[in-house]
Amino acid sequence: MRANKYTNFMNIAHRGFSGVQPENTLAAFKAAIEVGIKFIECDVRFTKDRHIVVIHDRTVDRTTNGSGLVSDFSLAELKQLDAGSWFSEDSTGERIPTLQETLSTVAGSAKLVVEIKDSVYFPPIVEDVVDLVKSGGFVETVNISAFHWDVLTTVKELEPNLKTSALIMYQSESSEEFEEVDGALVKVYTDTEELINDANRSNVDIICPPARAITSSMVEQLHEAGFLVRAWGVNGKDMQEMSYLVSCGVDGMTTNYPHLLASLLEQQEVR
Repeated sequence: MRANKYTNFMNIAHRGFSGVQPENTLAAFKAAIEVGIKFIECDVRFTKDRHIVVIHDRTVDRTTNGSGLVSDFSLAELKQLDAGSWFSEDSTGERIPTLQETLSTVAGSAKLVVEIKDSVYFPPIVEDVVDLVKSGGFVETVNISAFHWDVLTTVKELEPNLKTSALIMYQSESSEEFEEVDGALVKVYTDTEELINDANRSNVDIICPPARAITSSMVEQLHEAGFLVRAWGVNGKDMQEMSYLVSCGVDGMTTNYPHLLASLLEQQEVR
């Protein structure tokens, strides 16, 4: 077992502290910071006028009072939408933030995991995200994640010092070789060695399998290959699931309730 394995355990607030505030808003990011969370995750897309905004879905329908594709709105138009009232009356008036606003909000308090969602529809977003991170001096505090290997390869080509995370589809057995994610097909892995080979080709730093697929042996194999491992899909309040993943040796996970994970880590003296 590697020394100091949990010193920098990645307790990542999924879309901010999205269990208590509307996801991907400044309120959610600030809420995570207020409870001492040191890693925050967000999703980014392009507006019609090529601004980078923080929102998960391709449309604004689920998380705002508007309707339509994010890419059909200018930034000024998106800023008129209410991104909080869907979550609670107290959150009314929250707005869709830009990536720049998000970086400024978390700067000095937390590291930011930026998941690029729009690369299939708008390939230039990858370069624009990297340029924004570099120009703002955030290379050491930002990690870029994506489900698509070509995005992660491009990020490393543009800035080798930027850390990257590969979001993975994985099942012990699968009848489907590929699954559609964010507008393109991604491989559904059933073999860890094949995953390691693809990860090495893209020079990624962290591999992120779905929580339901993680086993101790998988984590050990990925660690031996030189990768950190973090789980995605830990979005509920299932402390048993969190505890299981920690026992498997993962280096981190995204969760809507990072305060619960923080409590668990404190109890196990691994924080």
